[in-house]
Amino acid sequence: MPKSEIENIINSFKKPNLIILTNCDTLYFDGIHSDTHLNKNEHLVIEHTGIHNEKKIFVPYDDIADLIYVPLKQQKQNAKSPPENPYNSPLSSLLYGKTLGTANKREYTVSDVVIMYSLTPPEDFSWGDVNFQDDVPLYCDWEYLQHRSSGINSLGGGAFGFNLSTSWDDSLWSEFKDKVDGTQTAISDVDNYSEASILGYLNFARDENDYVTKEMEGSEWIAGVVSSKYIEQTSELYENEWTVVFLKRDSLMFPLDAWEHITDQIILFGEVINTSINIGFGEVNEFLKIRAGAYID
Repeated sequence: MPKSEIENIINSFKKPNLIILTNCDTLYFDGIHSDTHLNKNEHLVIEHTGIHNEKKIFVPYDDIADLIYVPLKQQKQNAKSPPENPYNSPLSSLLYGKTLGTANKREYTVSDVVIMYSLTPPEDFSWGDVNFQDDVPLYCDWEYLQHRSSGINSLGGGAFGFNLSTSWDDSLWSEFKDKVDGTQTAISDVDNYSEASILGYLNFARDENDYVTKEMEGSEWIAGVVSSKYIEQTSELYENEWTVVFLKRDSLMFPLDAWEHITDQIILFGEVINTSINIGFGEVNEFLKIRAGAYID
């Protein structure tokens, strides 16, 4: 398709949102990026805007067969319901996922641009002390629990037919409490069990200026210490009961920078792994691989 015709379609009243390539592949997009007008390499720069960033895909003009508009609304919007966010709709997410796959397969340039600069905390930002007033879910290894949902010792069996990424529903919350009631033990006794729930104060371990981490199950886990009393210095650990725990970084439901400011005891449920480990506080013979955690009022 000639470049002049592409530009006419882009500037038409009904803006296109789908590119048909010469090999019949398709690319979905939200808009045309301003870089198109500055581009010296004969590329049409399409964009997809998410909540925290935008992606730019550089499509060679020579690969474009046509540009068309495809309506994405799947059903009539209820006048009483809030408007659907077009960036989060299931259909646009599906189309854009396929677009990224096609772009990568054809080795197009794809770039990310962070757009929410205003949400970046200043360097002197501080959370202060964090206290909870109600029951608050803080951590859940969804993938692990889903795999075990049919097991006899499962947590949340039957509670996984919905999106668990932001919170827990009543069913999962109830099952978590039941699991805690059945496995809760003193911090000093975790080595006697295969699974345990402990109540205490969590502090993530740091090595110089970074967190102490370990690769397990193909993910990054952060090491921490759970103590029976609130501590401010490492030396205070030896006056308390304590044990080593690991939490999967991408399962945290509370900002990582804020965890060290939590001044409440929290409940953590996990598997007891019987192996010697040293994360800088002395060697222990076991640690807990945490699968769920919360503050319970």
